[in-house]
Amino acid sequence: MKLNIIQEESQRIENYNNVLIENGVASFLNVSDGECEEVLALHVNALHFPSLIECLNKVAVGGKIKLSGVDLPVFCRQVTNRLIKEEHASNLIEASKTIVPIKVITNTLNSMGFEVETALIRGVNYEICANRK
Repeated sequence: MKLNIIQEESQRIENYNNVLIENGVASFLNVSDGECEEVLALHVNALHFPSLIECLNKVAVGGKIKLSGVDLPVFCRQVTNRLIKEEHASNLIEASKTIVPIKVITNTLNSMGFEVETALIRGVNYEICANRK
């Protein structure tokens, strides 16, 4: 099974099980732990942290996950250095349920049996690709 965690209906991908984030929670009622060969979670900051952990549990051994979110330390530096306008920063904070540093995400992945292939930061956003060992 391929799983796509989405914020809005326009982000649906054909041939994926698309799960909508509602109030920071993604409902995985029809998805068993370890069932997914691929998971796309491209809006990590829209999830509460426990829901993110639940998402990671859905990845099968040998499966892949791609995560994207906002890195807190980089975000704070860019706001302090006025590289991000206050209005944009406020909107991002308002839309977020959690803003977790990339280091916390990579440590969490490693502790759950994932091998991080890539971890990049562009602007304030990170992108991580990992495989479950």
